[in-house]
Amino acid sequence: MKEAALQRLEKFRRILPRLDLAPAEPGGPITVIIDPPIDELCEVTLRLTHANGRTYAQREVMLSPETDRIPLSPTRNLPEGDYDVIVTPPLAEYYSTSRIEHRIPISIATAPTRQSDIRPAP
Repeated sequence: MKEAALQRLEKFRRILPRLDLAPAEPGGPITVIIDPPIDELCEVTLRLTHANGRTYAQREVMLSPETDRIPLSPTRNLPEGDYDVIVTPPLAEYYSTSRIEHRIPISIATAPTRQSDIRPAP
């Protein structure tokens, strides 16, 4: 690999493990936090993927020293089950070279309300 590619790979290896989930708030978004904060710019892709392989949310994000929280998806729109928040380098780079990723497991335990179950109040 070229020197620049090795440096980028090392940067992702340092930064990706710093991402984790914030404590969940009922009905609130899934929020990824960066702890400890980073001291450089780093572009990443966040994906919320169900155990069956379906991706329910995806976001490209430029992390910076000012970034501390990244909302990913409202939990009320998701079917119950087990998911992973998968953090990778930008997808084009991920698929072409590094194949490095960080997985954060999450379980959604309550079923969403179906639109047909919502009725106007009397």
